[in-house]
Amino acid sequence: MTQPATERAQSPAPIEVPLGPSAIVEMLDEAARRGKLAGFRRGEGGPLFVTEAWGTPFEGELLVDAAGAGELRTRLSFRTRMVPRFPAIFGVVLVLSVWPGVVLTKSLLGAMLPGWGWLWQTTWYWYLPLSIIGGVWAWVVAIKRSRASIATSAREMTAKVGALLGVKGSEASG
Repeated sequence: MTQPATERAQSPAPIEVPLGPSAIVEMLDEAARRGKLAGFRRGEGGPLFVTEAWGTPFEGELLVDAAGAGELRTRLSFRTRMVPRFPAIFGVVLVLSVWPGVVLTKSLLGAMLPGWGWLWQTTWYWYLPLSIIGGVWAWVVAIKRSRASIATSAREMTAKVGALLGVKGSEASG
């Protein structure tokens, strides 16, 4: 499965660690048990391990893959992923809230402006385009903000992982 170009461009730079993959996971698991590495879990099938990458308003994950970089050296490469459950729930709520909004707005306008029947009797003509365009705009903005905050958090988490593994360098000292 390939990663979207926008997420690849925002992924932190890889780091080389003077340890084997199992030693890396053990050290980070111990650090996570001490509360030093939020959301750490061992990888299942794909990545070596996964940590949290905080996002606003939607959460993300930092997936870390390992490749041999020589004897007792491991190259860790990082990629981010937005947790898909939250954007999906947000999208469903936006879609399901459109028609009740038509009914509510029509009854509100009918009660407040009884002489303006042309306005409240045609509510769905103008309300639907406004709410659909506004909902799509809100969803797109939320996704963009989440990706940006996840990328920032991933860089911070990469620096933390590097520091916990004793890696010296610009990316790990952040």
